[in-house]
Amino acid sequence: LVDGTLVEKPMGFYESHLASWLIRFIGRYLDNNDLGLLTTESGAVRTIPGRVRMPDVGFYSWNHFPSRTLPAGGVLDVPADLVVEILSPSNTRTEMEQKRREYFDSGTRLYWEVLPETRHVRVFTDVNTHTLLGENDSLVGEPVLPGFVLSIHIHEWFSRAGNRPVATPPEA
Repeated sequence: LVDGTLVEKPMGFYESHLASWLIRFIGRYLDNNDLGLLTTESGAVRTIPGRVRMPDVGFYSWNHFPSRTLPAGGVLDVPADLVVEILSPSNTRTEMEQKRREYFDSGTRLYWEVLPETRHVRVFTDVNTHTLLGENDSLVGEPVLPGFVLSIHIHEWFSRAGNRPVATPPEA
């Protein structure tokens, strides 16, 4: 929901599959570190008035739910601590900048932008500051997921998800 208008951009099959692998990796970490819960691309969250977004993967700390009681209803009114967006060819730079701004303005602390076509991940700690990770880097969850390190290099994550042509790496 963007300014009262329903805007649907479903995830592609491959992007959804990448998200499922990432949920497995983070889920294993959360099995041993009971810090919160994960959602898939169907987990709607209100970012700012009039805007509802559905991060491809969202992590919500139990700090948002002190009694561990989840609210009823279809849209969550607390920010995701970690947002993961897996880019599809149809995503534009402007669209992603807007999403990122909304998430950080609502209280998100860590934002991962996964670039399947180049096998890179942009890690944002604020709306404009990011580190570009390549295939031989490890994805780290600090400060949101203390001690979480993707136990395999990024290239192995993409390889496990299935091969796909790799494009030219993005500029940092």
